[in-house]
Amino acid sequence: MRMWWPAMVPKIVAKGRSFKGAAAYLLHDKGGAETSDRVAWVETRNLATSSPEIGWRVMAATALDQDRLKEQAGIKKTGRKSDQAALHLVLSWAPGEETALSRDEMRRAAIGALKAIGADDRQALLIAHNDEDHAHLHVLCNRVSAADGRMLSSSKDRLKLSKWAQGYEMERGQVLCQNRVVNNERRAQGEFVAESGAQRYRKDGRSLTDAGRAYETVKAAQMQRDRQLLERGQVLSETHRDEWQTLEARYVAAKAVIKADAARKFGAAKREIGAAYHPLRLQQNADHAAERAAFEAREKSFFGRISNAWRAIDLGRCVRGDGAGETIGEGFRAAASAGARREAMLAAQTAAKDELNKRQAQEIEGRKAAIAKEARAERSDALADHAVCREALVAKHADETDALKAAWRKRTEDRAAAWRAYEAAQETKIDLRASFEAAADPPPQKKRQDDGGMDALMAELERIYGDEPDIANDNDAEHDAGYDPGNDFER
Repeated sequence: MRMWWPAMVPKIVAKGRSFKGAAAYLLHDKGGAETSDRVAWVETRNLATSSPEIGWRVMAATALDQDRLKEQAGIKKTGRKSDQAALHLVLSWAPGEETALSRDEMRRAAIGALKAIGADDRQALLIAHNDEDHAHLHVLCNRVSAADGRMLSSSKDRLKLSKWAQGYEMERGQVLCQNRVVNNERRAQGEFVAESGAQRYRKDGRSLTDAGRAYETVKAAQMQRDRQLLERGQVLSETHRDEWQTLEARYVAAKAVIKADAARKFGAAKREIGAAYHPLRLQQNADHAAERAAFEAREKSFFGRISNAWRAIDLGRCVRGDGAGETIGEGFRAAASAGARREAMLAAQTAAKDELNKRQAQEIEGRKAAIAKEARAERSDALADHAVCREALVAKHADETDALKAAWRKRTEDRAAAWRAYEAAQETKIDLRASFEAAADPPPQKKRQDDGGMDALMAELERIYGDEPDIANDNDAEHDAGYDPGNDFER
């Protein structure tokens, strides 16, 4: 045996002024027909009659006598002022469940929904239709209380129905609409969540009805395609950004490599030149040591000291680069002082070391200049390569952006074509909500059909049914036929 899991979808279709027009629409086939083939069954609630024709007239008279009912109940004629007394509620079950759904269960659901919005004491007609692929029940309810004339509040009625529908599914054994559960949990935490049952409207101002499923299907498909193209644009934007960053990073890295390579070459050149001058320094130090030893040996004899003096004079001229003008003075000082002779020798050796250092430094600077020139050429080549790559990337991004723009133009054309096809398909369909609104809310000149209060109602009933009907005793006939009014008059 197949298990039945009902999916409950409650919807407040509309509020209107004319019970006559609403009843004519709901109690007959679409298009203003006189037939009632789509009506499976009808019941009244909180009405002392089982006749829907009498029931809607009693509801209309009750609404028109709102002020008198308030006065009789001792209520001030204040509060909500509205002529939208006719409330239309639809309860829908999952497609395919109509064979397993009993009349008692549909009635029970209707009573629960009315209680959820505070209308369990209001007059109502329960009208089951069989013209859709899913079981559904229409409820035409009088918002005006027959007891005290008060108007039923519509505050948060869709949220109340949402909570009731969740409880209904839980009671039946399985919650199918998890999104509704999550939304109600969020609302319980104080978070604002839009009413899922709120009506949507087309561009012409008419609301969606049974044909709304086709509208939602087209809308969802077009939004999905738009979303895909938006995601493509986001990916393209991120790709362009990454490619620019990669190009710049590559240029910076290339310059860093050139700089590091130049530093490496310069270090190698310094080590190479230093290694080349190392033997010269060793030889120079050895020569200077031998020269100092020979100097000290000569200092031990008279003629040796004379020889050191002349050497000191020659070394002094070499160190200073002078002429012979100081020769006599230098000779006297060199002959008179051993320290002067030694000082002249050491100064000459220091000058020789400085000359060797200078030659090495000049050679290093020469190599450095050559390496720097080579690095500049490499940086110039890297910059030229970067410019070429940049121009290529600019052209690539322009082509990709143009392609995306073309895709959006095509998307706009396809979207418009899809909506044109939808509108063309809807031209042959009857808009349920629009039809009900036209019946329930007639132009002002037709509104007088409902006017006249209880006296006009009784006169109309007498005209239709002959003698004045005994409304209070209508249920006696139902009892004789085995009808249980307890199912209809639960208070």
